[in-house]
Amino acid sequence: MTLTAPLAVLAVLAGLHFATTLAQSPSASCSGSQPLVGASNTPRSYDGSVGVYNAPWMSPPPASYNSGAGKCITWQYTPATAGNIYFSTCGLTSDDTVLVASTGACTNDFGETMILMLDDTSGCQFRTILSFEATAGTRYFLHMCTYASYYLDPSTAVKLTSGQFIFDFQCPAGMTDHDSLVETACISCTGVQGIYAPVDSRGACSTLLCPAGTSDDDSSSLTPCVACGPGTDTSSPGKYGLCTNFNVPAGKYDHDSNSATAALTCPAGNYAPAAGVLCTPCAAGSWDHDGSSATACVSCASECVAGYYESPGCTPTTNRACATCTPVTSCAASSTTCTSPTTSRCSTCLANFYKVAGPSSDTCEACAAACTTGTFETADCTATSNRVCTACTAISDCDATVSCTSTSNGRCSACASGHYLVPGSTSAQDACAVCETCGVGTFESQACTHATNRNCTQCTPLENCAQVSCTDTTDSVCVQCHAGSFYNTTSQACHACVECASNEFEAIACTFLTDRSCSACANVTNCASVTCTSLDDSVCESCTSTTYMSPNATAGDDEQCLPCAPVAGCAHANVVCTTATDSRCNVAASSADPTVIIVVVVLAALLLIVVLAVLLVKRRQRRNARKSPDATRRSGQTNHPATTMEMLANPLSDHGVQSDNEAYSQVKYSTAAGDSSNLYDTLALGGRPSGSSPRATQEALYDNIRPAPPAEPVYSNTTQTTQAHTLEYEAPKFDSRVVDSTAATSPTYEMATFGEPQYEAPVSAVEAYATGSAPYDTLHRRSAVESPASDGVVYTRVYAASGSNS
Repeated sequence: MTLTAPLAVLAVLAGLHFATTLAQSPSASCSGSQPLVGASNTPRSYDGSVGVYNAPWMSPPPASYNSGAGKCITWQYTPATAGNIYFSTCGLTSDDTVLVASTGACTNDFGETMILMLDDTSGCQFRTILSFEATAGTRYFLHMCTYASYYLDPSTAVKLTSGQFIFDFQCPAGMTDHDSLVETACISCTGVQGIYAPVDSRGACSTLLCPAGTSDDDSSSLTPCVACGPGTDTSSPGKYGLCTNFNVPAGKYDHDSNSATAALTCPAGNYAPAAGVLCTPCAAGSWDHDGSSATACVSCASECVAGYYESPGCTPTTNRACATCTPVTSCAASSTTCTSPTTSRCSTCLANFYKVAGPSSDTCEACAAACTTGTFETADCTATSNRVCTACTAISDCDATVSCTSTSNGRCSACASGHYLVPGSTSAQDACAVCETCGVGTFESQACTHATNRNCTQCTPLENCAQVSCTDTTDSVCVQCHAGSFYNTTSQACHACVECASNEFEAIACTFLTDRSCSACANVTNCASVTCTSLDDSVCESCTSTTYMSPNATAGDDEQCLPCAPVAGCAHANVVCTTATDSRCNVAASSADPTVIIVVVVLAALLLIVVLAVLLVKRRQRRNARKSPDATRRSGQTNHPATTMEMLANPLSDHGVQSDNEAYSQVKYSTAAGDSSNLYDTLALGGRPSGSSPRATQEALYDNIRPAPPAEPVYSNTTQTTQAHTLEYEAPKFDSRVVDSTAATSPTYEMATFGEPQYEAPVSAVEAYATGSAPYDTLHRRSAVESPASDGVVYTRVYAASGSNS
């Protein structure tokens, strides 16, 4: 009673004190603020209706705190020791709070120095946690304010409502809040070993012991306890010193490798060394001689020799002892073993005795006598079995007399044909077995004899062989290679035949037993085009110009082209032929002969002289024609004398006269009334004057403009084949067809002769022929004649036989 009564009184006083602290009201100003006392880390109530002062929103605050609009309530706290002040509204109120800490003289409701101001701590939803280190003996003002914007009207500022907050003073490391009251000083745990006093420790120092599994290795309450590893025992709290000081002693072991649990004692028959985690049984052949697991096991006594047995045996807790076995009759010396007095065993009986194993003990029995005639020994007398004699038996398929002795069964000296001997053992007779037959895909590599069976071997596979022959007596032989391959008798394999190169031909064909042989294509003399294939030697397709193809030539001959026979007066290079008898001289090729060139030049000069003479005669005729009466009919025409050079330059044009209807830039053709079979009756130039008849106008027109015919005119087209004709002429007739004078190729004109001259006209363009019995009086064109050649149209200008208009 004397002990519990004072405790009850203290409890009542403490309760009254606690109730008093929770009932303390805050002040609106730091000047009237109340100190925070009572239980630490416990929710406290507040009433915000007294908060009428503006919050200091600036740091440092201005001269006047009236710049803010949040209303505040204030407490004060002076710690007795250094530590950490903790001030929080997180999760305790609905107000949007801002927490402020200030110190120094109370000026304008706040301390003159602002320490910290926080708002909206993460995870607190508009509530705040304010925590900072405090100095012992310093007064701090703690303000709880509502949140507001800058420079609002103080008269409309929002006040705090009501709610709760937590105030706590946390002791520093190495000290503890022994009574959990914020107004009392923390006590030091310095010098107390086996403890750890972190920041915000509470309770007596003795309650801060290092937990099981750890140790205060530096004997300082400021540093954490360290964990001890396997093989140590710190199962009781408050350990201090190095962990090795708590190694599990020999004879115990850390069964779970956890220092926080107590080590277990290792039982007898085992061994546990110091700081061990295992309790190991004594190994085979050793035992715990002192019954302590703290000492190592020792070896048992030596094993018992023959004739003795273990009694007892070697176990982890007992040593081995040996006792004498019960003897076995006829057992060889040192051959008796036992595990008990009634379990004697004999490993080897004496000669001519064999062992008979009993359920618990062995006995040695005498062997039977040797086998008699007509029987043979099928089982010898051994250490564990008696001798057995069996009657001799016949041997099937044996062609000789079967022999039999007391130590061997029947023996055969010659098996029947198709069988071979299978030798028997001492107790087994011989046998004659049927020789093996080689199947498909195998051949006989060893014949069937009396002593050996037939041996069959797989036919050897042959590469690149199209057809293989393998019989029951011969190995694989290739009888047909793939196309393009031949069989090499040396390598006994098919190989690809040689391919002839582009300048070679096949001299020897590729066959089953021969490779292809290639020879170089022969060089053919005087050949312009040679063909050499993979199957044939050189064949000349065409010979050079001075040679011909030999009718007896064969492929590969060098002389397939023979020289042409010479032609008298013709250079050898100009001789051409197709046979030995048709040599001729190539005139075109001979044109380069100097003699021919001289002749051609002379003839051309003579021809030029003739043309000039003709032009002069024609000019004189025109002058005479102007003096004739016919000139009156052509009074409407204007004469334009042409110079000799103009006429020479264009002898086929109409020089000197131009009518109103005549266009020199165009050549016109007309079809006159006449023979309907004629495509062109005549060819004329120019048009018809108005009011005149076609023939009369054309005759008058051409009387004055046509030049005199040449003495011996020659008409030719160098690109056409020519043909000679005799022709009479009549006046040209009007043709309405017009040929464009702007064509790329200028027309070529040809003139007919007077009287009955000879002339040459293009066969492919215009062919002249007679109509009726009269001489040629008109020119006609066959309907079968094709269009003019692409290099130009050939035109023929026709003149009358004389200067008249008839």
